[in-house]
Formats: sequence, structure tokens, C-alpha cells
Amino acid sequence: MAELQIVRASEVSEAQLRLGMIAGFSGYAAAMQPDEQAFAFMMGQRGLKKEMSWVALSEDRVIAVWLVSVDGGTGYLIASGTDPDFRGQGIARRLAETALRCLRDGRVRRFQTEVMDGNEAAFALYRSLGMEVERELACFDLSGVAASFRGQLAVGPVSWRSIMDETPACRDWSPTWQNNDAAMERVEDGIYCLGVRDADGLAGYAVLLRATGAIAQIAVRPDRRRAGVGRAMIEGLFPVLDGKPLRVLNADASDAGFAAFMTALGAEPMVGQRELACRL
Repeated sequence: MAELQIVRASEVSEAQLRLGMIAGFSGYAAAMQPDEQAFAFMMGQRGLKKEMSWVALSEDRVIAVWLVSVDGGTGYLIASGTDPDFRGQGIARRLAETALRCLRDGRVRRFQTEVMDGNEAAFALYRSLGMEVERELACFDLSGVAASFRGQLAVGPVSWRSIMDETPACRDWSPTWQNNDAAMERVEDGIYCLGVRDADGLAGYAVLLRATGAIAQIAVRPDRRRAGVGRAMIEGLFPVLDGKPLRVLNADASDAGFAAFMTALGAEPMVGQRELACRL
């Protein structure tokens, strides 16, 4: 067997990274097969920092990845995985320890990620690195929700820049890394935003990732809830889906009101995730 090399992601090509990630997720419930465009969008949305990310090479083939983003003093694990033929050899831990050491040297003081429910191997690794569960995340499939397009509210497309300063007033919880405001700025050309305004400003908004059909953010100002604003925005997203299933990813599972809203729409629960973090 060829000797493994641990190198920065900046030392391999984009194609090698993409194929390495695909191999690393092989056999999992969340197996991914992104093409070049989808991979570029995913990494752009999450803010991949190649100089902070690490991969394992065997005969010039990426067989394990630990892809990282950094924003200020916080690091984020975008994706990690090992080719099935190389699992059980401690490669993921070697990559993790190398990446975390690199982050500490770069004065990053917090590290976080999400792990899908049921992926106990990854969860155990993250816990062994000192990461703790910070919150549970819920995901929903809205592809079976009927759109009636009643038009009772003035819901219309808006630019992200025109609403981004007002969105926190509508939210009860912070979006996860891949859905947060910085991520929306990074992929502004690939999102579709709807907004509802009244005399007091932004009453509600929704942000759709065009490439995936996922709702990255949706929120209604507290004083306008239970008045049809959220449903009107959901209905307003259907015409731009281009056949993709509509989904909500990584909602805060502790928000009973949001869960009730999803149930009222007829959304189906999907496999959830756990958000983990640690100090470095």
C-alpha cells in the first residue's frame, strides 16, 4: 500500500477535492455526488479556506478530506469523510488533529460543525475532540405542500442587500453556518429572496438557494406571525423551483412555533442534525 500523505487542500486540484469528498461520503445516508458547478456553489456558500483545510493522499488520489471555513475567530467544518477502502485506519483523526492545530496557530478560538442524526461514527469522533452538542436541528420536506397562490399579501422578490440589515428583527434564532448572513452574501447571485413590508419595515422574508431548492432562511417579525405571512412566502417560492423539491434545512428544533408552522403546511420531517462546537 502506498504511503499516505497529509497535505493542505490548497496543494490539490478542485477536481481532486470534489472526487475525494464524493468518495468520503460514499455509503452514508447523506451520500453526495455534486458536479463541478454544485461543488463550487457548496464550497462558496460555506466559505472554504483551502489553506486551513487538509486532505489525505494515496498515489495522488484524495482518499479523505477535512474541509474547513474560517470567519473571524471561528472555524467551521464544512465536510469530512474517508473513502470506504481506507476507513478504520485513524486517517480522519489525523486530519482532524492537523486541522485543529492549524486553526489554533491561526488564532481561531472556536470550532463548530453539524452532524447528521444516525452518523454515530462521525459524532463519536467529534465528541472525542472535545465538541459538545449546542442545539438540535430540524429539516423538513415541503415538496408535497400544495401551493394555492391566493395572493392575499403583497409578497415580492427583493434583493438580499435591501433586507439583510432588517432580518435579525424577524428571527428568534441564528441560522447555521451554511445558511447565515455571511453565507448569503457569498452566494448572493445564486439566491432568490422574497419579502413582505408594512409601515414598520420588513414583516417577513424568505431566502431560497436556487441550486438546491433549500430554504436557507425564513422568518416573520413577531407582531406579524399567524397572519399568513409565512404561508404566502412559501407559496411564492414554488414558481422558481424548476422542479426541485422544496426543503427547509437546519431549523432550530427547539422552536415549537416553527415546527407547528411546518406541520400546518403539511411538511414532512426529514433526518435532522446536531450542531456541535468547542473552544480551541
